Amino acid sequence: RYQTYSNTFPGHFSLAFHTLAHLANALNMPVFLGCLAGVWHTIRNRQAFISLIVPFVSYYLTFLSVILYVYPRFVFPLVFLALPFAGRALSELWETKSKFAQFFVAALLVHSFAYGFFLDLQFTLDSRYEAEAWMKQNFTKTTTVGTDAQAAYLPRFPKTVKLTKISFTGGRLIIEGERPEYIVLSRAQYRRYRVSHLTEPEQKLVALIGNNNGYKVVAAFDNALDNEPFFAPRFLPYVSPTIIILQGVSPNDANAPSPSEPVSTDREMME
Repeated sequence: RYQTYSNTFPGHFSLAFHTLAHLANALNMPVFLGCLAGVWHTIRNRQAFISLIVPFVSYYLTFLSVILYVYPRFVFPLVFLALPFAGRALSELWETKSKFAQFFVAALLVHSFAYGFFLDLQFTLDSRYEAEAWMKQNFTKTTTVGTDAQAAYLPRFPKTVKLTKISFTGGRLIIEGERPEYIVLSRAQYRRYRVSHLTEPEQKLVALIGNNNGYKVVAAFDNALDNEPFFAPRFLPYVSPTIIILQGVSPNDANAPSPSEPVSTDREMME
């Protein structure tokens, strides 16, 4: 049921393209280009090329092309298989003794360090930690919470919280069980579909917030590093997602949402 690419030529082409895209993100683009340069350079040495490329192709043909889907973590073995190509190209570039070439290699290494550092920082400053702290302060021992997101995309709930599954179908909020006091949404639940050819429009998320479903937004959490894509790429869809918390309101509440109110995006709400 996880298969996301058809077992056809276009399907395999799309799978190969997204595998390379994930690999480029995992390595960072300068190193990925260095790998391509190393592949081109190694082609001249047939024995070295075959010894390096066979594990790469074998991994793809006997794993990815069989299961017909790819997640970022699936390409990490390919990272270690690809790096010798970049090492070969960069080492020969360094040995030219050219000041420019050596500066380029040094700059690439510094960029790679910054790339990994800011990615780690993205995890450290994950918006879910802020949401978790907010819930500890505002939720009681009997609070009920509804969500449609997988646990991996959500902040950690207090242990006493009772969870209710919700869904959004046909413009209506569907609640499986008792009506929850709060609804917690994670943008990663929708954003994750962008990594493949599947399309799950975020209008569902926006509509759930904007429609008159008896809930109002009381908190939203985001990470400022999301605005720095050069040094803080988001190649994992669940890293620091926007977390939106809604609270149920009674029909007589003056702050209850009105059907005539315009739909706001999560970014607008946080501002």
